[in-house]
Amino acid sequence: MSPTLVAVTRGLVVPLAFVASVAGRGASGAASGNDRQLVPERAMVKPVSGPRVFGQDPGGPAVVQSGPAGPAREAWQSFEATLSASGRRETLAVEEGRTAIALRLSGTLVLTRSDGLGKGFRAEFLGFDDGSQTGTARAVWTDDAGDKIFSRMVGAEMQTGRRSAATITGGTGRYAHVTGTYTFTWQYVMSGEQGAVQARIVSMKGRYRLKPSR
Repeated sequence: MSPTLVAVTRGLVVPLAFVASVAGRGASGAASGNDRQLVPERAMVKPVSGPRVFGQDPGGPAVVQSGPAGPAREAWQSFEATLSASGRRETLAVEEGRTAIALRLSGTLVLTRSDGLGKGFRAEFLGFDDGSQTGTARAVWTDDAGDKIFSRMVGAEMQTGRRSAATITGGTGRYAHVTGTYTFTWQYVMSGEQGAVQARIVSMKGRYRLKPSR
């Protein structure tokens, strides 16, 4: 049996005999009803075998289909909290009658509102006020799993009624690559005997986001 020559057009395989027959009829402008019987109907058109691209018409361009967007990454989340802590306070008299203060506190940070954080952390605070109304401090929050959030405070006095601001600088575990900011008010800082101190922070409000690792 001799091979049958075929032509490929718009993704379809068509016998050349059929193509030539149709072309001849078009050129002459005459077509009879019997011409339709030149090639059996089931043999006139044959799809090209091979893989298909989902959403693609075999005779047309590919259609790119996109699904719904997933949840936003690196979205900002908000939180509110209070802190009750105790510790020690060291003072040193400096020039012009001022007093430098070193303060170390530890206590419990209770989140009253949070999106994605736990309900509470163990908080540690170490600060220094040089007596010239300029303070700097570092804080570490640790959750029940041992994962930590680090923050830094600059430029605020550690005194009753003072409003302070902090920057979240990073973390460990689930809080790795965390960034954010928060503000809070020292409701009171009370000194006791032999340098003991009690402190409470209220109206802590902030936001954070967890950046994926690069």
